[in-house]
Amino acid sequence: MGAVNSMTQKEFANTRQQTWRAGGIPFTICPDTGEVRMLFMVPANTHYNQEVPELKMPQIAKGRIEQFELPDTAAIRECAEELGLVADSILSTIDGGVVLGRTYIYAFEVANTAAFTPFSAETESTIWLNYDQFMEVGRELHKPVVNMLYEKIIEKVFSV
Repeated sequence: MGAVNSMTQKEFANTRQQTWRAGGIPFTICPDTGEVRMLFMVPANTHYNQEVPELKMPQIAKGRIEQFELPDTAAIRECAEELGLVADSILSTIDGGVVLGRTYIYAFEVANTAAFTPFSAETESTIWLNYDQFMEVGRELHKPVVNMLYEKIIEKVFSV
C-alpha cells in the first residue's frame, strides 16, 4: 500500500510557484482641457464572465509574466495583446509598483488615441474613460489601482 499524502490543500498551494502578472493603463492628456483619458478593456464573452458578471466591466489589461520576461516588458506585451498598444507610441512610463498581491502595474502615456492596432480575441472591446467614468462603471477590484495610478499621473504630468 502506498504512502498517504498528508499535505493539506493549503500547504500544497503554498508550494506551487506563484504566478506573477503585469499590466498597464495607456493614458493621454487632452491638450484643450487637460483631462486624463485612460484606456481599458472589456473581456470577450466567456462562460466564466457569465458566472462572474463583474468581469465584463471595463478593467485593466494584465496577464502572466513569461519566463525570463521583465515586468515592464510583460505589461507592454499584455497591453499590446488586449488593447492594441503600439510600443513606439509610448511617450513615458509611470511605475505603479506591485498591486493586487503579485501584479506589477504601469501607466503608459501615449502620443494619441489613434495609435493602436487591433486587439486579441481575449478582448471584446476597448474604451477610453476619464477617472470619474471608470470609478462609475469599472471593475470594483481595479478601482483602487486606477485611483493610485491616476494620482501618480496627475503628480507627474501636472507638477510644477
